[in-house]
Amino acid sequence: MWEVISTSLMRSQGTLEEALALVSRMGFRRVELGVLSWCDLKPANLTADYRRELDRVRRLLERFGLKAAALNAGMKDRTPEEMRVLAEFAADVSAEVLTVNPDRADADWDEEIGRLKELVRICAGKGVQAAVETHMFSMTELPENALSLAEHVPGLGLTLDVSHYYCNGSEDRIGPLLPYVKHVHVRDCGRTWDRIQLPCGDGLFDPQRWADELSRSGYEGWITVEYIDLPGTSFSVEEAALRCKQAMERAAAKVAGKGAE
Repeated sequence: MWEVISTSLMRSQGTLEEALALVSRMGFRRVELGVLSWCDLKPANLTADYRRELDRVRRLLERFGLKAAALNAGMKDRTPEEMRVLAEFAADVSAEVLTVNPDRADADWDEEIGRLKELVRICAGKGVQAAVETHMFSMTELPENALSLAEHVPGLGLTLDVSHYYCNGSEDRIGPLLPYVKHVHVRDCGRTWDRIQLPCGDGLFDPQRWADELSRSGYEGWITVEYIDLPGTSFSVEEAALRCKQAMERAAAKVAGKGAE
């Protein structure tokens, strides 16, 4: 059955050391590392001094008893060099999936398909699964568009974030995407962008529904609890993440129990 893991972005406003300390303290054993321009672990740092940054991350993972399961790079504008460095970094920290955001919804599809094909090629050479996140305001903001993108880029996976589809009311149309899903993000949420993350139990997200859906599709990857300490957040992301972790683990246990009957 799946393991429920955490994102390092739960403490994106601090240092990676602080983030991993928190993740470990909450009982997670694997982590999805956020590699973004607005957090401590930046793509620019990897390209500037790769060995130094890799050694820093490895030391911190070992110190806190964590293993990297995935990377969330989130970048839209990807040069071949940046893609190569990210794929190499994923392989060097033993992360299985590298997730990026697709370009904006009105961008040129042929150009983005070309970039994603290159990303898949580079990642495959390092033994890493390339994936794009299902995300509002992007080419994957509707399930039908995400499916089209996956179909046009052989080998590309999807990182399914159901909260974005709840935001635009399309969560009931996710089914056709499931065969392409290689990673999953979960959190509670509402119907609008300003309610993209809510305290666990206060929104629309149904852990058991999605555990059942993923099980039926044969999904075997990680499930990342993705609460982010965004500026202005009015609730404890740590508490919300812990409750979401527990809810998903209960849902997974029920699925496993049904399979054993």
